[in-house]
Amino acid sequence: MITDPQNTYKKKALLHNLQARPISIKRNIVYRLRNSSPVLMLSGATQLISGFIIVALSITGYVKPLWVASLMSVIGSISTMTGAYILYEVFSERNEIDNLYKTAIRRVISSKN
Repeated sequence: MITDPQNTYKKKALLHNLQARPISIKRNIVYRLRNSSPVLMLSGATQLISGFIIVALSITGYVKPLWVASLMSVIGSISTMTGAYILYEVFSERNEIDNLYKTAIRRVISSKN
């Protein structure tokens, strides 16, 4: 059986394009979850949720003195912002770039040895 070299070339090019595709969003999220600290994720999520709850309680009027409600609202807003920042730092791509540099340096060092 004779194979067509053009067809073989097209199959190899298609396979290479499939392998060169960027990682899907789902795989990227799972990768970041595995490589990040669970304590940071838990603390960020807890701060975010507790901040929203504190702000919601103070806005809906469950806290009677107005000065306490306003103080709780400010504290809840700060807690929400810090929780969102912590979660952003956990899921940001900056760590992947640092890992890319480290792996490139390791490859260079190992190839020279």
